[in-house]
Amino acid sequence: MRALAFLLLGACAARPERILDTHIHLYDPKRPEGVPWPSKNDAVLYRPFLPADFRELAREHGVSAAVIVEASPWLEDNRWLLDLARGETLFPGIVGNLKPGAADFGANLARFGADPRFVGIRARPGLDDRSIADLRLLAARGKSLDLLAPPALAAEIARRVPELTIVLDHLAGAKVAEGAPAKAWLDDLRAAAAFPNVYCKLSGLDQQAGRAGELELFRPTLDALWAAFGEDRLMYGSNWPVTLLRTDYGTHLRWVLGYVRPKGQAALDKVFWRNAVKAYRLRV
Repeated sequence: MRALAFLLLGACAARPERILDTHIHLYDPKRPEGVPWPSKNDAVLYRPFLPADFRELAREHGVSAAVIVEASPWLEDNRWLLDLARGETLFPGIVGNLKPGAADFGANLARFGADPRFVGIRARPGLDDRSIADLRLLAARGKSLDLLAPPALAAEIARRVPELTIVLDHLAGAKVAEGAPAKAWLDDLRAAAAFPNVYCKLSGLDQQAGRAGELELFRPTLDALWAAFGEDRLMYGSNWPVTLLRTDYGTHLRWVLGYVRPKGQAALDKVFWRNAVKAYRLRV
């Protein structure tokens, strides 16, 4: 019934040519070694979320591809995720988890990065010389850096490694509340967005608000992001299955579609797939 309603909505409202979700997580707590995240006490998230689960959502909501982000810091989980998604055309990109500055960073980047689906890493690197050298190596290999960090860090990394594509996750860490965002965050956001190699994901809206709501709750933050990055450097992401803590996949998608749709077809296509293809160098 939900799928039918979604199709009927799509028939009467503008839609992007395709939808590429840039931020999902797949994992399996039933593995013998378990998982470092989520906690066993999390009744919603502590269960397997695997390709078949997302494939069903993708069919229901018209999603044509997704980028998987590895939340686990365990090194071999990068290989586990690559193996899990092998042969799955639904998943053209995987953002791994490696630590710049570690003694084995270069070797591990070469090992996992040999797979073209390994499009980047998510990390919160330091600004020491060794970490910066590793970020330059990351850029030289054509890989990106996802940052789950305040925009001030993105600005400093972008200044020192201008050849590296940086992707700020989850609304650049905005604390979504009623009214305008905090001035300090806005200032840092504008500083990061001044660098053309910095992108941002419209992901985790409910997570950053700490609750579900309607589009108007998120609009001031989305307006600030749009003013900073424009249609060329924003991209859609769901943060599924974390979204399930407060809402559902379709509701989060509806929020972002509802915000971008009035900005025109070109903006819809850029935010929902073209910008992701460019930032992650995806083969789709």
